[in-house]
Amino acid sequence: MDDQALPSLSSGPVREILSAVRSGLLGWLKGQLAAMVIIGVLWGIALFLVLLGAVGALGIPLLATVMFPAFFRYELSGIYELTSRSS
Repeated sequence: MDDQALPSLSSGPVREILSAVRSGLLGWLKGQLAAMVIIGVLWGIALFLVLLGAVGALGIPLLATVMFPAFFRYELSGIYELTSRSS
């Protein structure tokens, strides 16, 4: 079998292509990881605000009037993040 029939992985163009593919995949993975972290933080904040709002609704109505609008703001921001990432 002829060794020159198949290009070796050490040849210039093949190595450049594989390097570009690897760099692209790593960049994509970094972006996806950042998006997951951001969405997780937003949902964590929203859950915290829901719990505070529930405590406020049961005990102190003034606190509830502050917490419920904040919860809806974070919820809408999380929905916006989810929909902007998918399109």
